[in-house]
Amino acid sequence: MDDVTDKVAKMYAEYPYPSPSVDAGKEKLTELANLFKFLALETKYDYAQKSVLDAGVGTGQRLAAAAESLSNTRFTGIDMVQSSLEVARQVSDQAGLSNVDFHCANILEDMTNLGAFDIVLCMGVLHHLSKPHLGLKNLHAVLKDDGFVLLYLYGLRGAQERMRRKAVISLLRGGRQDDLAIGIRLAKDLEYDDFEYGWNINIDQATNDSFIVDAFMNVNERLFDAETIHELAVEAGFHAYVTYGITTGTQGLLFDTRLESKRSFISQMSLAKRLKADLPKDLYGQLSLRDRYRLVDLLYDPNGYTVIMLTEGAREKLSRSARIGANVVEV
Repeated sequence: MDDVTDKVAKMYAEYPYPSPSVDAGKEKLTELANLFKFLALETKYDYAQKSVLDAGVGTGQRLAAAAESLSNTRFTGIDMVQSSLEVARQVSDQAGLSNVDFHCANILEDMTNLGAFDIVLCMGVLHHLSKPHLGLKNLHAVLKDDGFVLLYLYGLRGAQERMRRKAVISLLRGGRQDDLAIGIRLAKDLEYDDFEYGWNINIDQATNDSFIVDAFMNVNERLFDAETIHELAVEAGFHAYVTYGITTGTQGLLFDTRLESKRSFISQMSLAKRLKADLPKDLYGQLSLRDRYRLVDLLYDPNGYTVIMLTEGAREKLSRSARIGANVVEV
C-alpha cells in the first residue's frame, strides 16, 4: 500500500463514510437504488441473476438499499478499511440480506480472484486513488465481456467553491492536519456545512461529521472534466463511455448533448434553453460529440459526473437512438 493510499485508509478508518452508524436512516441513502431503477427504465436492463461489485463500498448503507430492492441480484462489496466493512456487514445483517457479501481488497491491486461481474460500481472512490487509471484498469479486468462500470467522479469546474473552503480550513488547521476533529469544528464554525450535491443529506451528527471530513479534509482527491474522463477511458482500455448524469450545485441532471430530445421522467439537461438563438444552435450542430461534451462543461460547471464505462459487448446492447446510446463516445 503506497503512502497516499495509507493516509486515505486511515482517514476513513477514523471517520467511516457515509456513516459510522448502522441506523443512519438508510431510507435517505437510496441514490444507488434509484440509479439502478432509472437505468433499467431507460435501457430495459434486467438485473435478475446478475452479479454486481461495489468497489469502495464504505459502510454499505447505499449498497444495502440497492440489494434490498434487487433481491435476485448478487452483490459483492469490497473496501480496504476493515472498520467500514464491519459496519457494512452489520447493516446487511440488520436488513436481513442474503444476496450480499463483503471482502477486504485494494482497488489498486489485482482483484481477479473475486470472479467476473456484470456490473462494477465505483461511486465517489476512483478520484481518491493515488493512481485512478490503474484502479479503473483493475476494475475493467473483473468485468464480463458485456459488462460495464458505473463511476461517480468529482468535477473540476464546479468544485471551485468547495476547494476554496477546503483551503481555508487547511490554512487555519496549520500544523494540525492530522487532527480531523478540529477541522470538523472549523467547518461548522465557518458555516461550511451547506453541502453540494452528494453531501447535502443531514441524518445524524456522526454522519454529518463524516460528510464534512469527506468534503473538506480528504487527503487525496483528483478533479475531472470532459477531457480527463476521456483519457481515463482510453488508458483503462474501454471500448466506449457515456456520461449518464451530472451534478451542479445541489441538483442532479440527466446528461444529453442533443438539442431536441424527449423530456425525461426526472430532471434533465436542456441545451436548447442555454443556446436559444439560431446561430449558436446552428454552430453547435456542427460540433463533434467530444466538443459537445466540452461545451457542456463550460455551460453547466459540473461538480460531479456519473459515467458509464462500456465494454464492446455492453455498447452493442445500447440503442443508438435513445438518450444514453446517442451520447456514447467510442474510443
